[in-house]
Amino acid sequence: MRVSVIIPLYNKAPYIRRTLDSVQAQTFPDYEVLVVDDGSTDGSGEIVTRFDDPRVRLIRQENAGPGAARNRGLAEAAGDYVAFLDADDEWLPGFLERSVALLDRHGPAAAAVTSGYFEFPAGNSTVPMWRRRGLRDGALRVDP
Repeated sequence: MRVSVIIPLYNKAPYIRRTLDSVQAQTFPDYEVLVVDDGSTDGSGEIVTRFDDPRVRLIRQENAGPGAARNRGLAEAAGDYVAFLDADDEWLPGFLERSVALLDRHGPAAAAVTSGYFEFPAGNSTVPMWRRRGLRDGALRVDP
């Protein structure tokens, strides 16, 4: 398995289906999805259990915060790479394919792949903001 997608979940019932649909729509198919339900009280976990994809697994825990949920997902991840996705966000279909290709191309020297995003509902890209802060396409070393 190439990628473990970790989704911390806490009371995101209106969004989690859309989030999972965006993962299922990926052009890169070799992944697992670990949704860590961090004590939701709004039925979010039940929505995940009804999602029809054997690559999606729900892990339940008492509420401990998003960091603890991410760490739980990391502890159970089987992929070569890990991708974090918030339960109220979504990916464009080629996100994993492009990210894995970049990590493969740059080998063990690459620690992470980052990207801009579109703000919802306006659809504004954050790429100009990141450009103003000095980030650019390609591999770069980030110093403290």
